[in-house]
Amino acid sequence: MLFPENPARKPQLWTELKAQLAEHPVCLLVANGTGNPTAKASLMSEQTASALLSRLQNAHVCRISANRGCAISPHFAGQVAGDVLLITELVLLPSSDREVSPNFLTRELETAAINLFCTEKYLSEVRAPLSLASWKMSDAEITQESDGLHFKKVFLR
Repeated sequence: MLFPENPARKPQLWTELKAQLAEHPVCLLVANGTGNPTAKASLMSEQTASALLSRLQNAHVCRISANRGCAISPHFAGQVAGDVLLITELVLLPSSDREVSPNFLTRELETAAINLFCTEKYLSEVRAPLSLASWKMSDAEITQESDGLHFKKVFLR
C-alpha cells in the first residue's frame, strides 16, 4: 500500500530515494517550480540526483512515497505561502514505458493533494505548475488557472 511519508520522520527514505534515482528512469514533471507534463523518464546523473535531493530536503514540505519501506512514486515537495502550497518538485516512476500517461499523472496529483490536505491541516489549496485539462475528484475542486492547476480543499473543513 502506498504511503507518502514525511522523510523528517523516516530518514531512511532518503537512502531509498537516492537508490531509486540511481537505478530507475524517473520523470521529473515539476522541477524548481516549473512544470513539464510531457517530461520523459530518464536515469539521472549523480549530479542531477544530488541537486534534486537537496531541493527536496530544503522544501517546506516534502513527501517520499513508500511501500513496505521501499521508495515508490509519487515523490513531491513544495513551498508554503499562508494556507497554499505550491508543488515545486514532482517525481514519478512510470510503470511501463518512459512516458507518463495523463491518467497516471492525474492519479499521482490526486495522491499528492489528498495527502497534503490530510497531513498539513492548515492547507486550503495545493497548486501544481502544470497545464492539464481539469477533472473532477470528490475531495477537491480542481481548476486550471494561468499559473497551473489549483486543488481547493472541499473536505475536512
